[in-house]
Amino acid sequence: MDCRQTHRFQITHTSIINQQQFVIETKSNSPQDKERQKADSLKQEGNQFMQNFNYKDAIKKYSQALKLNPDFLIVNLNRSLAYLKLNQYRQCIQDCIHFINTYPQQTHQRELYLQKAYYRKAMAHMNLKQFPQAVRDADKCIELNPIDGESNQLKSDLNKKFYEIRDFIWPMIARFELLNIFQEIRQRPQETKWYLSSSGSILNVIEFIDRDSQLHHTYNIKASLVPIILQLLLEDVNEQVNFVEKYDGVKKICNKIRFMIDKTKEITESAIYDTIEDYLEVFLIFENPQILYELNKYIYPEFFTAILPLYATESDLVSTFLQVCTNLCYQESEMKLIFSECHSNVMFQISSVLDYLVKNNNVRLYTKTVDFLTNLMTNNYIRVMMFNIDGQKILRKFKAVYMEYDFDLGILFWVNLFNTEGVEMGTVVQDLKIFQLMINSLDLDIYDYALKIFISLAHFCSHLFISEKNQDVIILLQRLSKRIRTYEQNLPLLATLIKLILQLNPQDQTVYIVFQQSIKTLIQILDHKNGDSKTKCVELLTILNRDETIAQEIHRQRGSYHLKQK
Repeated sequence: MDCRQTHRFQITHTSIINQQQFVIETKSNSPQDKERQKADSLKQEGNQFMQNFNYKDAIKKYSQALKLNPDFLIVNLNRSLAYLKLNQYRQCIQDCIHFINTYPQQTHQRELYLQKAYYRKAMAHMNLKQFPQAVRDADKCIELNPIDGESNQLKSDLNKKFYEIRDFIWPMIARFELLNIFQEIRQRPQETKWYLSSSGSILNVIEFIDRDSQLHHTYNIKASLVPIILQLLLEDVNEQVNFVEKYDGVKKICNKIRFMIDKTKEITESAIYDTIEDYLEVFLIFENPQILYELNKYIYPEFFTAILPLYATESDLVSTFLQVCTNLCYQESEMKLIFSECHSNVMFQISSVLDYLVKNNNVRLYTKTVDFLTNLMTNNYIRVMMFNIDGQKILRKFKAVYMEYDFDLGILFWVNLFNTEGVEMGTVVQDLKIFQLMINSLDLDIYDYALKIFISLAHFCSHLFISEKNQDVIILLQRLSKRIRTYEQNLPLLATLIKLILQLNPQDQTVYIVFQQSIKTLIQILDHKNGDSKTKCVELLTILNRDETIAQEIHRQRGSYHLKQK
């Protein structure tokens, strides 16, 4: 075989590799050596299946070899070809990525093997219509070997595909044919997005934001097509970054929303509010809200004061807007700080929404309002202000609202409100006193829910519960223990309450009375329940009985009580 023939054979990316695994021969035949030899034998069997076009069995043999020796990287490369032949493109890509990332440097024929891996990976991406990735891998192949015919042909095929899409899409963009562009993105999303992003034509779509001003005068579906097209194009994280940093997209959309809000004063019969919502939804697809920092200056006060009062007539728009606000209130974000500085005005607006929700059932608006308030409660300044006179009015309204809706949805609001982590002890005691007043005012029907709130509070201020001098906690526990009803669903809550009591000073008479009352309630549930309820109670008592103090109290109250599950 001459050199030219040898070179042609080596760069054929659809060939398998028969390279023997390198094993240092020693006199000792260790178990590791046997496994390597067995893996090499399985690889040879897999190669034979490949030559016979039996790709499924080849994959089985290659997988068995890798199980014996995970570092046998050539097998990953061979298996990637079998996956490619069976149209299992994602598995092919995974094998290629593993090979590329782990194949050793300074290895014989390394560039040849890497070229094979990049070529197969490019083919898999192209068949998945992941064209940007396919182009990058094809370029890498040509970089490794500029004269490789297969790699250059692949790049040529990708370019041809690109020009076909360009010739089809560009006239639509030039003629401002929004509906056709939208339909094309829906029918051929990968190809269309590839062209728009690679050619920079996404900028033309962004420019549509300023070109559709006449579409808002009627109920015209085209008015919403621009933001909907943007949502489809910005699903990729890299495009989101380009949209903000390269194309100044946040400013363009906010100016558009500002224009539409102003138009509502003169246009009464149109879908303009729906279009505003569609533009706001563009911001909801961003995976990293931190890059939307420029949005903060538009949200409050301008958009907040213009959009939130529409809760009665445009509840979907208000719900979406509140969701945007919630996303921007991450950790100690600038948006959260802005809301904290203007908390009085913010809470005044939210108060009106709560009044509306008490009288009108609107689950989506309720959900987004709760999420927004819950995030605000992670700001210590805002949560402390909730305990002043105006804040307590909001709390009473919130209590009235969550009684009408899903209790579990509002639990995080109370958890954040009473989160005492990093808060001074005086504030914690103040929180507990206010919570105690709330407990006293609660109807019996929602008492279980209130107890869950208290347990959440206990989780966040466990340091307070081991204090021997805090009578506020003791009195609150006493009230709680008396009001627990004898329903089996209360058992886990009761168990938690008993454990909390045990953290307090056992010598305190009040603490001891609370402890006795809790054990008594538990035994009453056991005595008056049958079937599954009794079983659950016995299981709980079995767990609690492991604590010596609890076991002694159970024994004292019931004499020679023995736990028996019937």
